[in-house]
Amino acid sequence: SPDEAYQDNEGSYASNEIAINWNAYLVALLGWMH
Repeated sequence: SPDEAYQDNEGSYASNEIAINWNAYLVALLGWMH
């Protein structure tokens, strides 16, 4: 099941939704600044 496959690994962007959200925020912020 997906719950068993989840791993809390900082380097694993595919399994860490918060990293994906931060990257999207940073891209939007950089786009707004330029």
